[in-house]
Amino acid sequence: MLNLTYDTSEIGMNDAQTRDLRSRIEARIHQLGGVNGVTQASGVPMGYFSPNTDQLTVDGAEISTTLAKSPTNYNVVTPEYFSVMGIDLLRGRAFNAGDDERGRDVAIVSEGMGLKYWPGQDPMGHTFRMDGDKDRKLEVVGVARDIELSSTAPRSDPYFYLPYAQHVKGNSFTTLQVKTVGDPLALAPTIEKAIHDMAPLLPIFQVQSMHEALYSPAGLLLFQFGAGLAAIMGGLGLTLAVIGLYGVISYAVGQRVHEIGLRMALGASRGSVFTMIYRQSMRIVGVGLGIGLGIALLVAKAVGSFVVVSAWDPATFGTVMSALVLAALASCYLPARRAMTVEPMVALRQD
Repeated sequence: MLNLTYDTSEIGMNDAQTRDLRSRIEARIHQLGGVNGVTQASGVPMGYFSPNTDQLTVDGAEISTTLAKSPTNYNVVTPEYFSVMGIDLLRGRAFNAGDDERGRDVAIVSEGMGLKYWPGQDPMGHTFRMDGDKDRKLEVVGVARDIELSSTAPRSDPYFYLPYAQHVKGNSFTTLQVKTVGDPLALAPTIEKAIHDMAPLLPIFQVQSMHEALYSPAGLLLFQFGAGLAAIMGGLGLTLAVIGLYGVISYAVGQRVHEIGLRMALGASRGSVFTMIYRQSMRIVGVGLGIGLGIALLVAKAVGSFVVVSAWDPATFGTVMSALVLAALASCYLPARRAMTVEPMVALRQD
């Protein structure tokens, strides 16, 4: 997926010219080789620029004061948006060519918006108004699955979509999104040339793949940086834990040299000494892992609402626990190995 952003107000285009240019851009890009789909939107999920927001009034329904005063995010999109972006429609339909300035005003709401504004009801056919445009009654014609729109907001936050053809005014800022067959950036020069053939002075910026857009400062970049930093700190912590455990077990074995020598003098085999030291060492490790797992589960519960992935991922806990057990086994091996090499007579003479 390739994103290219432009703003027709930068070259003084009015609403009619903007509507015409958008239509011609989509038609032209569709004709290019390597293009699987084209759409345009006023915003991109987890994008750099802030989304459109407005307070809403739901016709014929009472909503909580808190919800009524909370601004709701929305996006203004062209008809192919849902198919190009892979957003499932749970009920109703996507926008079509009939949703223009001559058609009735329509909207598609997210699943989360439907549950919050029309609890226990089917949102289809209900109407609402934006405070910034109270004369327009927007009829719900579709319900879309919730998606990740921001790295800081829950998926279930209310969100809705409006057709570009009905909301050109005030929405000159546009992101063209092109679904490509191969490398999106390889097609960027061709797409930019096609646009400039129609509007030579139109500035095009934020030319990037969707992957780059998602890992921008407004998207997952901070989480990626935080995860990398946490991994480094975790690696250092694991290294220190292994060194510390090795030191403790080595010291304990050193303190028990006389005992070990006595056991071996009385007939204990070297293998049984190794097993004894190893078993006792792993008991300490087991207690530590149990306490650590309990604390980790409590921390996961506390931070679960701040991350975009599951804080209860069993694969993550299993992998970390396995790594800790292997590290503990390795750190206990050398001290236990040294214990089984103790010479009984030498150990008994050390007292």
